[in-house]
Amino acid sequence: MNRFFNTAGPCVPGEHYLLSSADRLDEIAGLVERKQYFVIHAARQSGKTTLLLDLRNSLEAQGRHRALYCSLEAVQGVTDPEKGLPAIVRCLIGVLPALGARDWSSVTDPIDFADYTNVLKLLLQRFCVALDKPLVLLFDEVDCLAEGTLVTFLRQLRDG
Repeated sequence: MNRFFNTAGPCVPGEHYLLSSADRLDEIAGLVERKQYFVIHAARQSGKTTLLLDLRNSLEAQGRHRALYCSLEAVQGVTDPEKGLPAIVRCLIGVLPALGARDWSSVTDPIDFADYTNVLKLLLQRFCVALDKPLVLLFDEVDCLAEGTLVTFLRQLRDG
């Protein structure tokens, strides 16, 4: 199959034309080492998702962190945090198997979704306790979040 310019989702080396993310990964890895937050903001179809997936793979391969990629696209348009935060937590639970086959019930059971002002913070606290290495969360499509869901999401990340 001939390579082509992909405009619908993450690029795959060998299948799509793409620029190497190696230089950008080195800079971002420095931010991770310094325990700093960062935002990747760029135009549509410029490689943000591909970069985040490459970063996840790189961090996991280095072995000093556990890296979890989670798209929040499914929460698009959910403005009410009472519905939005549980939806974000469900997105995170859905991607836990990417960290390997193991029993995540100590992290996910029970979860009180009614306590939406703390549900994300509590899940992340349990998750970090269960891991053997520091966690790096790579949220994609955060711009899909709106109004109260976005505000409450950012507060729980900040305060967690």
